[in-house]
Amino acid sequence: MTRLFSVGFVGALFLLPALLIARPAQRQAPPIQKGHTTFDYTYEDGLLKEKFGTRHDAEGHIQGYSQTVYEYERRRPLTAMRTEYDSDMLIKSTHKRDHLYEGKRNLGYDLMHRDVDGRQVQRIEARNHVMVDRLGLVHELKIFNQVDKLVQVHYVATDKDKRGRVIAKDVSIYDAEGVQRSRRLYTWTHDEEGVVVEKALEVFDQEDQRARLEEAVVVWPERGLERTEWTLYDRNSEITGYREVDVRRDAKKRKRFREVMNFDAEGYATHSHLESFVYDDEGRLIAVRSRKEQF
Repeated sequence: MTRLFSVGFVGALFLLPALLIARPAQRQAPPIQKGHTTFDYTYEDGLLKEKFGTRHDAEGHIQGYSQTVYEYERRRPLTAMRTEYDSDMLIKSTHKRDHLYEGKRNLGYDLMHRDVDGRQVQRIEARNHVMVDRLGLVHELKIFNQVDKLVQVHYVATDKDKRGRVIAKDVSIYDAEGVQRSRRLYTWTHDEEGVVVEKALEVFDQEDQRARLEEAVVVWPERGLERTEWTLYDRNSEITGYREVDVRRDAKKRKRFREVMNFDAEGYATHSHLESFVYDDEGRLIAVRSRKEQF
C-alpha cells in the first residue's frame, strides 16, 4: 500500500492560481430543465422518522419515489431503510443501513443494497478508528459485490490542527489485493476566526501521480450568501472548467438555497443543480426541492 502524504502541510503549498484568472460566466443557451426532485420529512419527538422523495422528469411527470424510514435506540441512530419505487409504487430496490455501537462508542455501520427480488447487489462495511499498517488510525470502508466477494477497500485518514479543526482528509482506494487504485486529498484553510476561506482537492491515479486538481476560494458577496469559486485543472495544470457553489442562509444560519453552477474552460455554463430548503416553526427541515438544468 502506498504511504499517505503528510497532509498537515500539503494544503499550504497551493497557490490558488484561480485568483489570478478572469472567470467569464455567459450561458450558451437558455436553461433546459432535466428534471426535479422533492423531499418531505416527518419528525417524531424531535427525531427524523421518515424522508419521502418524488422524482419528476423535465415535463413534471412522476418517474418514481423513495422512502427512508429511520429507527433509533436511546435517541441514537439504529437503522435506516430506504426503498426505491417506480412511478406505480412498485419496489425497485432496498438499501438498509445498520449502525453499530460498543457501549457509547460508535463503531461504524453495515449497508446492504438489494434488488427487487431481495438479492444482494452490494454490501458495505464501514468501521471507525481502525489501525492499518503504515496508515495509522483510519476510517475503513469495505465494498463487497453481489456474491459477497471483497472488491474494494477505502481508507480515510483525517488531519486536524491544534484547535481541533479538520484541515485535511486523505482517501485511498485499494482493490481486493491491496493495490492502491486511486487517492483523493481534500484540504481546508481557515482564517484566524476559524472560517474556511480556501479549499482544494487533488485526485491521484494508480501510480499516485496527480491526475486532477480542484482549488477554491470562499467569498461572501453579500450578507447571508456564501460563494465557493472552484477552478478545475487536469494533470498538466491546464484549466478544464470552473464551478461556483452558492449557499444562502437565513438570519438563524439555516441553509435556504444552494446552487451549483458548472462552466467549461472558456467560462460558458454547462449545467447546474439547484436546491431549496423549507423548515417548520421549530427549525426542523421538512422539505427539500431540487432541480437540474443544462445549458
